[in-house]
Amino acid sequence: CEFDESSYICCRTLDKTLQYYNSNDDIYASFVLKSYATCILNISNKEFITGHDNGSISKWEITYSNKNVELELLLSIKSNNKSITCLTYNEKLNIIISCDYNTIMIRKAHDFEYLNSIDIKNNENFKKYIVDVKISDYNLLYALIYIEEKDIYELQGYTMNGTYFGVYSSNISNFQITKTGKIIIGDIDKPIIKILDPVNLTEIHEKKLDIKGENTY
Repeated sequence: CEFDESSYICCRTLDKTLQYYNSNDDIYASFVLKSYATCILNISNKEFITGHDNGSISKWEITYSNKNVELELLLSIKSNNKSITCLTYNEKLNIIISCDYNTIMIRKAHDFEYLNSIDIKNNENFKKYIVDVKISDYNLLYALIYIEEKDIYELQGYTMNGTYFGVYSSNISNFQITKTGKIIIGDIDKPIIKILDPVNLTEIHEKKLDIKGENTY
């Protein structure tokens, strides 16, 4: 969880701690939690949210004083029934999303007020797990789903009220949402990126990446 170019906090799942580092001033601090933090996400330059193995989410504020670092717990609630696997935040909509393997929980960021939840259901043939979730500024939500039996990923689209509106099935490695709402996806097996229409999730552009160039960054 990065706050600026030199300060960050990481969650250690081995010993229930959050650890703060500042490379410029060589500041270090360790904070012991009551439960294991499974993921972490900053929502401002002073506040961040942690997800935990007991399904809870917590909001923290970080403060500095004479090279000392302090954490204040602002809010903590039981959000999901299972361990939190990913968190996402949209500043424009002021929405936080917490996910376990099968449930997407949508809440207001400032007070964690419940807005909606979406269940990703398994069937007799396939087990599906939520890997990542992102929300666009246009109130559309996208979930990257891993299908265990097929060993592939698919991208599912939902409105904020939970209405399913489409799927893109491919061997997706990761995805991002542009400022205009379009979806950019990477491919696990091929050096290609694709751009998807945000509503019907069809391909509108494909670009093959040059992996033979001499310059690497």
